Amino acid sequence: MLLESENGETLAEIVRESMKMSKELYKTSIYAVVSDNASPMIKMGELLSHIIWHSTCSSHTANLLCKDVLDKNVIEQVTSILKEFKHTDHEKLLIQKGGKKVKLPCEVRWCSYRDSFLSSTENLKYMKVIAADENTKKIKENAISLLFNNNFVEQVKENIQLIDPICKLINLCQSSKFSIADAANLWLHLELPDNFENKFKGAIRKRKNMGLNIYALVAYYLHPDYDNNDLPREAKQQINRFFLKHLSSNGLEELDLFQNNFGIFEISRAKKIGNPILFWNLTEVECPNLAGLAIKLLKIQRKLVIQYCFGI
Repeated sequence: MLLESENGETLAEIVRESMKMSKELYKTSIYAVVSDNASPMIKMGELLSHIIWHSTCSSHTANLLCKDVLDKNVIEQVTSILKEFKHTDHEKLLIQKGGKKVKLPCEVRWCSYRDSFLSSTENLKYMKVIAADENTKKIKENAISLLFNNNFVEQVKENIQLIDPICKLINLCQSSKFSIADAANLWLHLELPDNFENKFKGAIRKRKNMGLNIYALVAYYLHPDYDNNDLPREAKQQINRFFLKHLSSNGLEELDLFQNNFGIFEISRAKKIGNPILFWNLTEVECPNLAGLAIKLLKIQRKLVIQYCFGI
């Protein structure tokens, strides 16, 4: 959580001081930082772009996409129903009749909204029975009306279908084994149901662009198991410019070997090495410039706990 005083300039100074302390105390050079998508964080990244790489958390970006596409009215309506059945007596009765414990959403944890929607649909028939029972303690008329409204029930199901692939991305990105290359692979192949693609095209494009920042794209490109043909032309142009900026002439020659699968790369790929860091460690003796760059990128994680800094 940011304090009001923590603007982009203040955060940049904090990172500079952290870099200095890391060097002096631990002999470690910080080369990358991962943050959420808050405006001060983005500003910090821009201010320090000449000395450090700044990437954003894919889980946070995907949560923002959930927020973009979920129907806020449906959220309020589902929550109002679930709160009625979260009362001790009603929930106990729900479970007795064969239902499951009610799951209320947790604010800003957008996967929890999908789980709450599922809670409402899975318990629907039991909720209807309880609501129709005259001996049951009073349930609000609005909640009862929604339970028996087929159009509303379909809206809930549509919202589950809509955000389920996004929630899968969020959950996968929580794995400690995931790098920004793995997150980029998920973003590249993220697809919403066909009936929603046009409606949310702008939101999807915006969040994909955030998830597929230049560091994620280059990490994906250098991952030995991912197909670079899946990258759009514009992304390949950005990646090419990154290589021209960060690689020496020797490094560019090594890149040519990698792109054409010559020499050490042909041998290493034939071994089908599943660990990308191991792959590049094995090629580092012959291609130190490109391997060094690849290892740095592939060590950057796709999410944050508070804030990640990466160093060598």
